[in-house]
Amino acid sequence: MIVISDTSILNAFYKIRLLALLPALYGKVIIPQKVYDELMADDVLANWLSSAHPHWLAIHPVQRSQTVEHLLVDMDAGEAEALTLAQEISADVVLMDDHAGRRIAQELGIPVIGTLGILLAAKEEGLIPAIRPVLVDLTEQTKFWVSESLLNSVLKQANE
Repeated sequence: MIVISDTSILNAFYKIRLLALLPALYGKVIIPQKVYDELMADDVLANWLSSAHPHWLAIHPVQRSQTVEHLLVDMDAGEAEALTLAQEISADVVLMDDHAGRRIAQELGIPVIGTLGILLAAKEEGLIPAIRPVLVDLTEQTKFWVSESLLNSVLKQANE
C-alpha cells in the first residue's frame, strides 16, 4: 500500500504520542519534500526527525511543479505537494485533514483518510482501546476540531 501524508497528520499524532500508529497501520509512509521542510521548521519535530530517523517515513520528491503551483490556489504547499505526489506515484491513499485539500483530492479521485479514519482503523486493529480519550488529547494538545455530529458518528462506529 502506497501511503502519503501531509504535515498536519504527522504533527497531530506526534503531539499525542501516537505516531507509532501510522507504521503499524500502513507500514511505510511517504512525504514530499515540502512536508519534510514544514516538519523541520518546527523545532520539536525537527529534533525528533533528526534523532529518531524513523525508518517508516520516506521523503519522495515531486516532479510536476506546475501541478503544485496550480494547487497552491486552494491549499498550502505541503498539501499541494502531497496530492501531486499521490498522482505521480499512484498512491493508494493520502493522510490529510484539511477540508480544502480533501475536497480537491476527491475531485482528483485520490482516496483520503483523516485523523478520525486513522483512529477508527487503529481501534479496529486493536492498536488503541478507545477513541474518545485520544480525541480529548487531540483537542487539548493540538488545533484539532471536530463537529459534534461527526464526533458522535465516529464514536458510534467505534461502539463507544
